Order: sequence, then structure tokens, then C-alpha cells
Amino acid sequence: MMDIPPVNLSHLRALTDHTGLLQHSKYGVPNPRFGYTTDDNLRALLVATRSYELIGDDTALDLARTYMSFLHWMQRDDGLFHNEMSYDRRFMDDVGSLACQARAVWALSTAAVSTLPQSIRNAAFYLLQRIPLKAIELYTSIHVPSFIIYGLGELRERQSALQQMEIPAHSDWEDVLWEAADALVEMYARYSDENWRWFLPEMT
Repeated sequence: MMDIPPVNLSHLRALTDHTGLLQHSKYGVPNPRFGYTTDDNLRALLVATRSYELIGDDTALDLARTYMSFLHWMQRDDGLFHNEMSYDRRFMDDVGSLACQARAVWALSTAAVSTLPQSIRNAAFYLLQRIPLKAIELYTSIHVPSFIIYGLGELRERQSALQQMEIPAHSDWEDVLWEAADALVEMYARYSDENWRWFLPEMT
């Protein structure tokens, strides 16, 4: 059996300041010039959440809290997220991509039903329920419905975690989950044949 090294969050910790995860580094040294993105902080939240569930590490907990705080700042009044922010905390876009919104559903769903402390799980659920799911167009790319399925599927699988928090399921969740699955099925039917079994006409 192959030996797998223990989880090591030192580099992720080094790239994270009091605001969130910086977008770039140079030779392992954080480069603030390019600021932050919601996409990267959502990915980092997933890593921190899973790491905390695996090892219960205080570093993972601190990182998850930082990323959740960043997401609070990046969520607009309408529930959608900005994606790009400069180092001096200026929003650099009007709204993030649809893939960014869908990834938010995934990461926040994962955090909401995780073993993180309830305060962080409550924060994740608060941000999640503000996302206007019906506004996320599912047929724009393979990533959008896939991220939605990852997130809402996890909520569906771990409903007991929401029940322990006395949180009712969102009325749109089940409908959107099935719509996302239908979108993938339709993409596959549209582009695949006996020689090409994939959801898109090309693989990038």
C-alpha cells in the first residue's frame, strides 16, 4: 500500500492573509499585486473544510473562518458574488461568472453540512440561502450544473446535519438539483456519439 503523507496546509496558510487567499504567488511567496478572487477562496474553503473533517486541525478551522469572512464581503445585495477584488479591497468586476456562482453553491453547501463549528456552518448556510439559484443559467458550460450537483447533492445526502441545526430545506433546492442533472443529460445527448462519449464537442 502506498504511503500517503499527512495533510499539510502550510503553503495555503502562507498564501492567506487576514482578508483571504491571495490569487498568485511567485516562487512560493505571496504576490499581492493580483489581489483576490472568490473562485480561489471557494476552492480554499473546500480544502479547509475537508481538512478539518479529516484531522480536526486548528489551522484548517482558522482558514475556513477567514474564507467565510471573505465570502461575506464578496456577496452582493442580490445574493450573487463578485469574483475579483484588488489588494486594497476594491471590487474589480460587476458580478462573477456563472461558474463562480455555482462553485459558491458547492463550497457553501459542503461547509454548511460539515463538522465545522456551528457558527461557521450557520454562516455558510446564511450565504447559501441568499444565492438566487433560479438566476444561474445551467446550460452555459459543463461546470455550472456539475458544481450545482456537487453542492445540492451533498445537502440532500446529509439532510440530518441541517435538521440538527433546525434549518428547513430551501424550496428550490430539489428542483434545481434535478434541473442541473437534466442539463448534463441533455449536453451528453447533444454532443456524444459512438466515437465521442462526452458532454461537449471538445475536451479542454
